[in-house]
Amino acid sequence: MRSANARVRTRTAVRHRASTTRVIVPRPVIVHAPAPELAPVANPSPRDSRTVQRLGLAPRWWVVIGALTLSAFAVLALRLHVYDLGYEIARLRVENQALAREHDELTLKLSVLTEPGRVAERSARELGMHLPEPRQLRTLE
Repeated sequence: MRSANARVRTRTAVRHRASTTRVIVPRPVIVHAPAPELAPVANPSPRDSRTVQRLGLAPRWWVVIGALTLSAFAVLALRLHVYDLGYEIARLRVENQALAREHDELTLKLSVLTEPGRVAERSARELGMHLPEPRQLRTLE
């Protein structure tokens, strides 16, 4: 779309550079006329300029205040998360200690149950097994 103040100039463009003959194709170029200048306001009152200045700064201050408030909430949320992680670590340490104790008890119980003298006694008593006599042993070569 062209505005009423726009002028059209044409400029030439070179196409088909690889060929020996040059083809010149005109291209329209839109050049916009400069915008008309606004007439200055006749002597604005000081009250109006203060109002404009105050309104000009107000949005900036609200942005700064909003950014500071947001960052304060972010810091608070991070601190609460750190506190929660501290409680979680403490709970996991207690659980780790309980599991380590249970592991030690089970290791002790396993060593007692797999003791060779106890295994031989129990196998003789419950299963009727016994150690072979020397004459029952045969060596293979």
